Amino acid sequence: MKTNLTSETLLKKHRIRPTQARIAMLEGLKTADPESLNAEEMYTLLFEQGHAVSMGTIYRVFNQLEHVGVLVREWDDQHRGRYRMATSGQPAYFLSLIHISEPTRQAE
Repeated sequence: MKTNLTSETLLKKHRIRPTQARIAMLEGLKTADPESLNAEEMYTLLFEQGHAVSMGTIYRVFNQLEHVGVLVREWDDQHRGRYRMATSGQPAYFLSLIHISEPTRQAE
């Protein structure tokens, strides 16, 4: 999401408290090359910038921001989630898998 909104404003818009970790993660994703990062890459990026953020916090923030539509999760070839900024106007799709069992037959 190449946007003019600051990370703090974007978080407030979605009613999420703008903590240092959330702001740092959003700023990292805005400038990421490639455009998407997995949790380990985000951890390394934040560590190199001097932010002490745990992996648990990174996963939690990724999930929160994906839930409100700020981030989009994609899967890489190693089945790891990669996160990128959602583009404006991009719909958020929710997929629900339902198990449908075969009807049981009545004994005659």
